[in-house]
Amino acid sequence: MISGSLLLSKEDGIISFYKRRLVKIFIPLMIWSLAYIVWKDIVGKEVLTSTSIIISILKPAYYHLWFLYAIVGIYLYMPLLQVLVQHSDRRRLYYFVGLWFIATSLIPSSERLSELHSHIDLGMAGGFSGYLVLGHLLRGSQITVKRVWMAISLFLLCNIATAEGLHIFTSRGSINLARAFHSYLAPNVIGASMAAFYLLKCIGTRLTKSESGIYKTIDQVTPYIFGIYLVHAMIQYHVHELKIPIVSNGHLGYALLLETILVFYLSFVCVWIIKKIPLIRVCVP
Repeated sequence: MISGSLLLSKEDGIISFYKRRLVKIFIPLMIWSLAYIVWKDIVGKEVLTSTSIIISILKPAYYHLWFLYAIVGIYLYMPLLQVLVQHSDRRRLYYFVGLWFIATSLIPSSERLSELHSHIDLGMAGGFSGYLVLGHLLRGSQITVKRVWMAISLFLLCNIATAEGLHIFTSRGSINLARAFHSYLAPNVIGASMAAFYLLKCIGTRLTKSESGIYKTIDQVTPYIFGIYLVHAMIQYHVHELKIPIVSNGHLGYALLLETILVFYLSFVCVWIIKKIPLIRVCVP
C-alpha cells in the first residue's frame, strides 16, 4: 500500500524504474538468503549442502524473506499498474479494487467455508495488486473526523473478527479454516489494513505539521527500517533462545512486548553498525 501510494502516480520508464528499485531489492535478497542459509547451518536448524543452497535461493531461505519475493513480483507489473492508474478516474480504480476484493478475498474465503467453488476467471485482478491501488486511493482521500471514527471502528471490528475466527475454528480443530482468518488476503485483514493505513496517514499528516520529537525520531529511524526487517528474525531467534528472565517470565502479553522492544533495539544497533562498514552496507540499503 505504501509502494502504491508513492509510486503509482510517477511516470517512470520501465528500464529506469527497474534500475532504481529492483536492484535495491535483488542484492539484499541474495545476500540475506545466503546469510540465513549459513546461519541455519551454524545453529543446527539445517544441514548445509549444495542442494539446500539452491533450493533456499529459489524460495525464501527464512520465513520473513517471503516479502522480498512478493515485492519483486509486484515491481514486475508496477509499470503496467502505473498506466492503469494514470489513465483512469477514481471510479474505475474503485471498480478495480472491488473486483480484486471479490476475486482474491471474498470468493476464496467463501470457498473455504463452504463446498461451493467458483469457476469464473478473475485472475487478472489477483495477487497483491489491489493493495497497491488501495494505497494510491487512500493517499488522495480527505481526512475528516467522520472518516477517522469509521476507520477506528473498522480496524477494531476486523481485528475482533480475526481473533474470534481463530479461536472458534482452532478450538474445533479446523486449522486450515483458522489460518484463513489471518491470511494476507482475508476480508478481515484487508479491512484492518485499509483502516490502519488511513489512520497512520492521519497521524503522519498531524506529525508533519508540528516539530514534535516523535516525528524527528521516526525520521531518524526510517533509513534503518528495511535493514531491521531483514535481520530481525535472526535476532529474535537468539533472544528467544537466551530465555532472558525479564522477557520469559511473567504475563505473556508483557513478555511479548518486552521481547519486541528488545529485538527492535538490537536489530537497529546491528543495522547501524552494518551501515558504517563500506563493504557490506549494500545489504541494508
